[in-house]
Amino acid sequence: MAGETLFTIDVSSVQAVALAICTYYFGVWVRKRVYLFERFAVPSPVIGGMTFAFLLSGLKANGILTVNFDSSLQTLLMLAFFTTIGLSAGLKVVKQGGGLLIGFLIAVTVLTVLQNLLGNRLSLLFRITASAGA
Repeated sequence: MAGETLFTIDVSSVQAVALAICTYYFGVWVRKRVYLFERFAVPSPVIGGMTFAFLLSGLKANGILTVNFDSSLQTLLMLAFFTTIGLSAGLKVVKQGGGLLIGFLIAVTVLTVLQNLLGNRLSLLFRITASAGA
């Protein structure tokens, strides 16, 4: 039947954290060996995480393996992940960005405000609470 896989694994939150650590260090290992990742400052967690995501997606798409993760720590770990990505940009990298980086910051700020305004107005149009759209 469609959607069935040969094996299913349920991963607890502790196991998920252990897998995250392994994928991080895999990303570190790959980044040291692939010049383009180092040159374009691709973070190690992104390299490891995308590799793991593609691997799991391929296994699931071919009906071999489905992995179900306990998502109770997802919000906390995503916050930590994106914070560390931001902290990995050193002052040297920020200085290299110069005016282009300032322009990007302004564009992102304006687009974020516009996105929230659009979401707010659309929520009113569909008669749901305005906070749902922001």
